[in-house]
Amino acid sequence: MDSVFGRPQTKVKLDDVAYDKSAPHYSGTVFGLPADNVIFYLKVAAGTFAALVVVYIFFKGYVLLSRFSLQTVARLGFMSGFACSLIIYTVALSLIRRYRINAETVYNQSIALVMRNEKVVQHLGTHPRTGDFRTYNATGGFKLPLMRRIRSGSYELSDLLGLKQRRLQMLLTLKNPSSGNEGLVSCDVRKESTGFLSSTNVYKSLSITLYSENKKAEPETIILIGKPEDVVYRSLILR
Repeated sequence: MDSVFGRPQTKVKLDDVAYDKSAPHYSGTVFGLPADNVIFYLKVAAGTFAALVVVYIFFKGYVLLSRFSLQTVARLGFMSGFACSLIIYTVALSLIRRYRINAETVYNQSIALVMRNEKVVQHLGTHPRTGDFRTYNATGGFKLPLMRRIRSGSYELSDLLGLKQRRLQMLLTLKNPSSGNEGLVSCDVRKESTGFLSSTNVYKSLSITLYSENKKAEPETIILIGKPEDVVYRSLILR
């Protein structure tokens, strides 16, 4: 097992701008602030403003609407309501995705980080294939009080209030296409508060267990971030 002890490790932050390929992101800064954050909140503000403008025009334009028939007013009301609902839904969905830990980013960045290790490159090659197995579990944050959760006894007041720390644990496999060697990557990413209404996603642990095709060599676990006790499902991986 390889790990670095004796000096505190710097926190590795999740980089959505570089590793999230499912949505457009923007690099650089605007007035000293991250451009990706500035553009995102501008979109949210624009969407909210557009919905308010539609509602304002519909209610304040009663003089103009009085000239139309009831059927026309009903159609305009339906179209305005549908447009507002669509805008609000899009804004709400964007906010929810923004404050969750992005599984796609965790997947891509974890692979990039483990491939910086020389032993991993020697074992899996420079261009390993992603295996058929990938699973992750996201916990923390707000949870709806569903009956199945309440009956299980695991639902708490902190789940309703969204006070639990957001956490995403992931397991995935990499395979060397030529030699058949495999690697099982495990990681644990958590959302940490950095101030009032601000937070960042950081790696709590990242490790890879190397398996040889000939089955003669013992599996070797390389811990890149964190300590052995931080490894996800260490009873399964650390053997």
